[in-house]
Amino acid sequence: MKASKIIFLISLIGILTLLILSSNKKEEIGKIKEIEYSNNKITITIENKKESIVIFTDKIFDLKKRDTIIYSGKKEIYNGNPQIIADRVYKR
Repeated sequence: MKASKIIFLISLIGILTLLILSSNKKEEIGKIKEIEYSNNKITITIENKKESIVIFTDKIFDLKKRDTIIYSGKKEIYNGNPQIIADRVYKR
């Protein structure tokens, strides 16, 4: 009986931690400086930002230069260049 309560509490703490971490994703706003489509990947350069946004998809988005977008994702370094692997991108 006691072990099941401990397991329940540990599970509850884990679920709450995941909820807190997932809600902390910060959405950012930026204006597209450049957009490049290649095989299964879209690379977006944002004005006044060092990192580029990378979307791994084979879909064509209705995005163009000077569009304002809202995006979020995981920050990474690739070949010495900062980038964001996007999990969400949409027009503002």
